[in-house]
Amino acid sequence: MKKLFFAALALFIFQSINAQTIFGETIQTIKYRLQQDSNLLPQLTDRFAKNDTTLNLNQLSLIYYGYALGPSYDPVREERILDAANALGRREKYDEAINLLDHFLEKNPGCLAALLERAYTSWLVDDSLGTVDGYKKYYMLMEVPLQSGTGNTAEDAMAVSSVRDMELVLDKKGYYITGQSLIQKNGHKIYMVTCATEADPKMTKVFHFNVDLPLNR
Repeated sequence: MKKLFFAALALFIFQSINAQTIFGETIQTIKYRLQQDSNLLPQLTDRFAKNDTTLNLNQLSLIYYGYALGPSYDPVREERILDAANALGRREKYDEAINLLDHFLEKNPGCLAALLERAYTSWLVDDSLGTVDGYKKYYMLMEVPLQSGTGNTAEDAMAVSSVRDMELVLDKKGYYITGQSLIQKNGHKIYMVTCATEADPKMTKVFHFNVDLPLNR
């Protein structure tokens, strides 16, 4: 019995030491906070929907990671919805695309890909208010994964709630992906992504992304 206790204690200590922090909190701490206060996430998403510019990075991180930490999170379904919205847009069924995205964003306001698609579709239909609103929310929330780590090492990886967000983050930094590989490091799933820039395609750089949230399902 004592051996089991000390084994469990050692595992807990190991996980605590190796747990990545995001703005001073681990993902488990964020999850615990949301579980303890069921009103916290709805209140923050309501402020986000109203373009509250006083939201700080810690609060925005709850919005960005919150849905992926919930019991209803389904990354496969999310991918299908985003692909469907994109397909509707390509077929110029813009109203249907916007309705699908709006319905999805009601449940997951922290989805960067959906916010970007919504803003772009608004631009296609000359909805200036929708375009400005969408891009404003997108760039506000983008700061969360962008500043969650340097990405230079696995220990300081940028943490994303969706695999798609890796490309979005790198695009914001001025890079495009040329290759990637998935590794395990200190109990975390890490994508090592090789990138280049349009200005100098031969000069490559490697970024690390923590993809525990979208892959640990």
